[in-house]
Amino acid sequence: MTSINPDLALINTLRDAVDDLYYMSESDRPFEVWSWSGQSVPLNSDSLLQGLGKPHDSQVEERSLDTFFERLMREQDWQSDQERAIAQRFRRLFDLIAQNLTNTNVYRIGDIEIDIYIVGQTELGDWIVLHTQAVET
Repeated sequence: MTSINPDLALINTLRDAVDDLYYMSESDRPFEVWSWSGQSVPLNSDSLLQGLGKPHDSQVEERSLDTFFERLMREQDWQSDQERAIAQRFRRLFDLIAQNLTNTNVYRIGDIEIDIYIVGQTELGDWIVLHTQAVET
C-alpha cells in the first residue's frame, strides 16, 4: 500500500481552495500554490528575496496571516450573496492555512505591482507558498 505524502495532499487541498479565487485589488489576480523544499529555517524576508532571485534591496512589507485575511474574510450587510460567498471561501482558505501550517507570514514585495507570498511550514519542515499579486497605484 502506497502512502500519500501529506505535504502533497495539503498542496492539492490548497490548490482546490484557491481555484477561481482572486485577490482583489485594482486588478484581480489568481493564486498559485507550490512547495518550497530546502529553504532556510526560519524563512525571513532576506532568505525569501534570495530564494526568489529578487534584488536584496526590494521593498518588503511583512504582515501576519490574520492581518492579511481580515479584510478578505469580512462579511458586510451590504454585500451581495456572491460577495459573501467569496468572503466565506477566504475564511476557509485562512482556516486551512492556520490549521495546517506553522511559522506563517505574509510578505508583500514591490511597489505598485506587488507580489504577495503567503508562506507557512509543514509538519515535514518544508515550506508551502501561496502567491498572488496586487496592483496598487
